[in-house]
Amino acid sequence: MKIVLFVISLTLSLFAQSDLEKSYADLNSAIDTIAKQSTLKEKISLYYLALATHDQLFYALYKKETSNDDLQETKKSMLRTIVNLKQNKAIAADAITQLRNRYAHFNQEAKKLLYAQQEPQTLDGKTLYEQTEKTSYVKTVLIAFTLFFMLLSAILAYLLYRSHKTNVSKENFPMIDTLLQHQTQL
Repeated sequence: MKIVLFVISLTLSLFAQSDLEKSYADLNSAIDTIAKQSTLKEKISLYYLALATHDQLFYALYKKETSNDDLQETKKSMLRTIVNLKQNKAIAADAITQLRNRYAHFNQEAKKLLYAQQEPQTLDGKTLYEQTEKTSYVKTVLIAFTLFFMLLSAILAYLLYRSHKTNVSKENFPMIDTLLQHQTQL
């Protein structure tokens, strides 16, 4: 699960604003802290809802929506799950409060980002150049990662194919010769 969170945080670091990135990293660290004392059901629920919030936020950003019903439902479910954590006596009340505050901060940063995309932005030449420069950097990084993973997968596929390839001969399997003789006799 930590690998998935690492990949998402890497993606977030490439595409997101720094405030949103920091609040999401803080939310994940709070979940990691609570996950040590929580049950499996609570862990799965917390991680799933955090990832769902992240996914729905970026979907709303992609669609340029300011109000996303799925995002609101996920927020309600996450807050309900956080409230239900109080039933687990192994988790400190401070950790639960900290998790709730970090989730609220993450949602607040998300709202800022969602509403900021609707405001008409006046771009001067310098800002437009910086945005174009950042976009080309992201594209270059994505192309480099794609090529690297394609090469890596091709090498792994070749190695797997080569390791499963067997050389069947009469010396290795004398039973084949015996079966062939019986077949000719029939």
